[in-house]
Amino acid sequence: MTHFHWDHILGFPFFKPAYRNDVRIDVYGRAPEGLTLQSCLEDILVHPHFPIPSSALTAEIQYHSLDLSPFDINGTVITPVPLNHPNGGLGYKIEDRGHRFVFLTDNELNHAHPGGLHFQDYADFACDAELLIHDAEYLTDEYMKGWGHSTVDDAVRLAVEAHAGQLGLFHHHPDRTDDELDRLIHNAESQIQSGRLSCFGMREGMEIKIERER
Repeated sequence: MTHFHWDHILGFPFFKPAYRNDVRIDVYGRAPEGLTLQSCLEDILVHPHFPIPSSALTAEIQYHSLDLSPFDINGTVITPVPLNHPNGGLGYKIEDRGHRFVFLTDNELNHAHPGGLHFQDYADFACDAELLIHDAEYLTDEYMKGWGHSTVDDAVRLAVEAHAGQLGLFHHHPDRTDDELDRLIHNAESQIQSGRLSCFGMREGMEIKIERER
């Protein structure tokens, strides 16, 4: 889990495996102070917002509260990092068999939120990632400072300074049309001077293979 704003958790009540008693689910994340991971998810299954109570979740759900220390899942090392976002959150670096993937959603690179880091900290965290997925909600003239999201230009600059191999632009503005996204991505590509970095827009259902040798 990155954080618990509605647009990131509203699918949980409809996650069918949670209602199967032959399934185990491991949830990793960090709850806001005074709350637990379990309450952050199960408390949304309440009247009048949802007809099925949390007691109907018959899967074995294990909750793992994270600090900022790296942890291991079956040989894959995952390192959390605090996000620059209202109410906080976590991004992740995932390293496996010499490859590195960094996921920084809902991260505002041009404004410091409580507990967040500075631009150079995120560049260091994402250094040499084969794939960096980063928040790119705004164009420069749309930027809403303090809302917890970055501009496309800042996301590109981060990828360049981090020497990333691929940049996936993520958390698109909800009013953006497909044609506008195509133009936005084309403009982002034109900013990249390094032949090593490629840039594309994230879409639902996308699968990305990390095959390039480090």
